[in-house]
Amino acid sequence: MALAREQLDLSEPALRPPRFSLRTLWLAITALCCLFAVMASLGALWSAVLLLFLCLGAAHVIGNSLGTKLRDHADR
Repeated sequence: MALAREQLDLSEPALRPPRFSLRTLWLAITALCCLFAVMASLGALWSAVLLLFLCLGAAHVIGNSLGTKLRDHADR
């Protein structure tokens, strides 16, 4: 593990801007369209509950990803 940290290039920033392809953009738009269709059929209260749980899951995944990237590029 120590060898892997020595090989890191510290001249580049720890967090770069996110990059995605056109295919990923279309998949995200499709997923949002499906989510909005389900939310329209459920009603306001259940839509809010669904949105809350989706935001909780997304925050967990994004936080874990950012924490791992920052930990791997940290000086010790």
